[in-house]
Amino acid sequence: MTATATGPVHEHDEDDDVKRRAPRGIDRYVGRRIAEFRVARGLTQEQLAQLVDRSMNDIQRLEHGSRANATVLWRVAQALGCEVSDLFQGARPDGDLPADEPQARGERIMLEIGRAVGRINSPEAKHALLELARAIADGEQRGTLNLADLSEQLGSTLAAPARRRQAGGR
Repeated sequence: MTATATGPVHEHDEDDDVKRRAPRGIDRYVGRRIAEFRVARGLTQEQLAQLVDRSMNDIQRLEHGSRANATVLWRVAQALGCEVSDLFQGARPDGDLPADEPQARGERIMLEIGRAVGRINSPEAKHALLELARAIADGEQRGTLNLADLSEQLGSTLAAPARRRQAGGR
């Protein structure tokens, strides 16, 4: 910075430009929340892009922490059926990512599991998944989790309805 008779003159610093454009913690957090809401609604990035009149690349960049203006955030929130404030819910006051990152990953996995189960039509398969989830939870609580045994159990559970149908019963 140099001074003139009218006051200080700010010199252009390329590092400042890079810092201004680089995603901050809050940008990454909002991007992750957008992705979570999108997955929970069963939308692809392409579908969300169409709903908000943006390109799929725009949505990808947004979900990875690219900054968005208020209009884009408002359109995205409307398309996702939430309020703009929901995209910021849980953010730390300093704008950085929350410390509970593993919990957030677990929540995303639960959303993806729910989405996948919602696409299953077979009541037998849904029941088998329920039994598998219960067996895993019970095994973890008892400290006896054995995935090989669970795999066999799941195979037997899925095969049982087919065996009943072949035997003429239901």
